[in-house]
Amino acid sequence: FALFCNKASTPLHPEHLQASPSLARQGALMAPCSANGARCGACRSSACRSSARRCSLCRRRVLGAIALLGLQPCVEGGLGNHTSAPASALCAGLSVFVYELPAPTFVARGEEQSYDVVDPELPLEEQGTPYSLGIPCTMIGHAHKGRKDHCEVIQHLGMAERQRLGAFDIYMTDQFALGHVVVRYVLNHCRAERWEDADLFLVPVPIFELKFAIQRKSVKPEQSQQYIKSVEEFLQRQPAWQKYGGRDHVVINPLVNEYFEITTPNDYYYQTAAGMGLRRDNPAWAKTLFVSIEAVSERAFSVPYPTFLHPRSDAEVEAWLEHVRSMKKIRHGVLAAGWRRRRMRLLQLCKKRSNLCWHRSLHGDYKDRLMEYLEADFSIQPGGDTPTRRGFFDSLLCGAIPIIFRPFNNDTSDRNSHVAGSAHYAYENVYAKFFEKGWVERFALVAKDENDAMKLIAETSEETIQRLRDNILEVIPSLLYWDFRWQVAEDSPEWRQYGPQNPVARLLHRLKPALDRLHASDM
Repeated sequence: FALFCNKASTPLHPEHLQASPSLARQGALMAPCSANGARCGACRSSACRSSARRCSLCRRRVLGAIALLGLQPCVEGGLGNHTSAPASALCAGLSVFVYELPAPTFVARGEEQSYDVVDPELPLEEQGTPYSLGIPCTMIGHAHKGRKDHCEVIQHLGMAERQRLGAFDIYMTDQFALGHVVVRYVLNHCRAERWEDADLFLVPVPIFELKFAIQRKSVKPEQSQQYIKSVEEFLQRQPAWQKYGGRDHVVINPLVNEYFEITTPNDYYYQTAAGMGLRRDNPAWAKTLFVSIEAVSERAFSVPYPTFLHPRSDAEVEAWLEHVRSMKKIRHGVLAAGWRRRRMRLLQLCKKRSNLCWHRSLHGDYKDRLMEYLEADFSIQPGGDTPTRRGFFDSLLCGAIPIIFRPFNNDTSDRNSHVAGSAHYAYENVYAKFFEKGWVERFALVAKDENDAMKLIAETSEETIQRLRDNILEVIPSLLYWDFRWQVAEDSPEWRQYGPQNPVARLLHRLKPALDRLHASDM
């Protein structure tokens, strides 16, 4: 076993292996660092050569051995090509350790695996079956029509299919892609190689994957429950978890957090979460922070839904802002929504008031919907399964002012705004930690009911429209999840204006004060 790097570093010689027999038994042989090989080096063992995922595992074993032997890995081009010191602006000065969780026992290992979204290295191979947080994409069903399985969603590390919208690359990113977003961001910018060096710990539980694999019946509920139990037992054995009881650990929930917070046994959300084996009222997760696209509990944090635009530089962000700024808008409201009983009156009214409202099916072309948002002054955003929806953020990115509805209170008879949903999950409450108190009125209009929505489209003053549009242009950089494959160059000026404003960086900055207090209590 010999390791050679393309820059001066300490090689790992056979005599080192005498001090580490377990490493010698791995039998992996690393060749010189090569642009044509895998990112961890051109691994010559058959176990590594067939899979970028296996090569990254090989890399992790070697890094562990190097640390054990007190040696220094190469910094660029070889095993140590991820900086251990995060870019402070992108990570709030935090180092984040990403756990490698136990492999699900229900996944057969005979299938050729090309990569997993949690591979520390960006995958270079496109052959074989992509895995999503340990589960093959072929096992994962999908709720959206027109998609056979999760393999379409996982393209480009979770950004999904790429298309063109004028001069811009856009992606058909799934609204439930948050797990991919955060894991890839941390691995690319904030990763701690050793848990002892970390300030925060990311637990990549495959929540989305388990839900839809159960729905597709490729995984049985009892298998999911058994797997979640094995994850809990694994975490409880980790020194980092034991130190604070999981209070500095984060689970990314790509679904709405209501799945795990509802306590009514006959509720669909409760039954779904119970079937997966993951409930917030389980003491094992009581102190862990859940990051979600919709949550209001104390130990939860909401971030915006992933959308279609993933820049790689300040120049790309500025070009999009200028594009939105230069669009000539029409006094119309775009209603991109499918049929639901609670929306029936709104859909009927939109059809009747076609001079003010354009109704578009969600099963139409996503790109056409975005073009209509770009061309309209307003969008109409009724609630769906829950009050919030991805269309709200699509609308903001396109400069269309969202019209949402006043939520009803469950203890009153005021049901006129049933299209909004419960006040408990109103936009103002859900994203209060991400933005600030009173944020909704800066970017959106709130209608009392369906007729009031049409009135707002017809009568809102040009001055108010311009004020809201200016505010929206200011917030757009905070809604943009940058390219999942993007890796920062510390000395590059190309990301310094807008990069630190992205939602994951904003999340980490929001979490930092509580982490500082937690760590200070241990001093």
